Amino acid sequence: MPGDGEFEHHPFTGAPIAGAGLPRWQSIVELALGAHRHFGSVPFIGWEIALGEDGPVLVEAGTTFAVSPRVRLADTAFAQLCLDR
Repeated sequence: MPGDGEFEHHPFTGAPIAGAGLPRWQSIVELALGAHRHFGSVPFIGWEIALGEDGPVLVEAGTTFAVSPRVRLADTAFAQLCLDR
């Protein structure tokens, strides 16, 4: 199944994933952290953030996730990357 595992390249398009950067990453992190401060009692919120012409824009927040129950989010490379920043 394409959603299982870690990939160096997108499984359908072949576009590189490993080493790819996201523009305005620090601004995105600051927006998500700032928004989350208003919901201190909620341990995990999936913030959907878009990159607009003037910077990141908060689109919505979600507390339910379409993640396989086999995946422990804290044990993923993506989670570790986020925690390291």
